[in-house]
Parts: sequence; structure tokens; C-alpha cells
Amino acid sequence: MEMENLISIVEENSGNSMSVVGDTYKIIISGEQTNGEYAVIDMLVPSFSGPGPHAHPNIQEAFYILDGEIEFTTEQGKQTAKKGTFVNIPKGGIVHQFKNLKKNLAHMLCIVTPAGMEKMFE
Repeated sequence: MEMENLISIVEENSGNSMSVVGDTYKIIISGEQTNGEYAVIDMLVPSFSGPGPHAHPNIQEAFYILDGEIEFTTEQGKQTAKKGTFVNIPKGGIVHQFKNLKKNLAHMLCIVTPAGMEKMFE
């Protein structure tokens, strides 16, 4: 059986964790494991933290809020995403940022397509 046809199972304590702009990001699955198709990043965002405005012209970024609240700001305005909310930032270079404006830890999953952004964090 070829390697690319095998399923991937990632255990709870697997993956590299790192600090990025005060947040803690853990690479759950990297582009190296998905033939560059996508990567999944677990993000812990402390109170009043998050990256500044930025854009990814060639990357689609999607976020699923697991806990807490995150304020997303884009060219379209501000939206608050609470637990259970899914936010999609399409390819094309839309300027966006996210911030945890509450006094609690926010937790979300980020899926990037294609993979590669996780390497920038490392």
C-alpha cells in the first residue's frame, strides 16, 4: 500500500507548539503530512491578544471557535465569533485580523489551504 493512501491519526500530545505574537499555536497536521494540500493549527489566544492586520493572497484560512470569543476585523467590518462559529477567509488577499477581547483564553482551530503558513510560524 502506498504511503499517501494511508490515513493519518494524530495523537493528543503530538505536534509542535510555538509562541506566535503572544498566542500558542500547535501544528496538528502539517503540509508535509498532507502532500501540501492543507494544514491544521490549534490556536490558544490569551486575553487581548491576536495578530495585527495581514493578508494571505494565495492561502484560504478557516477558523472554528472551540471556546471563548474572537473578534474578526476585515475590510467588511467587525464580527464577533463565539464558540461553535466557523469563519472562512477566502484566497485573494483580504486584509484581516483577529483578537480575543475578553478576559479568558480563546481556543480555535485554523485550517489553511494550501499548506505552508505553518512553516512561517515555525
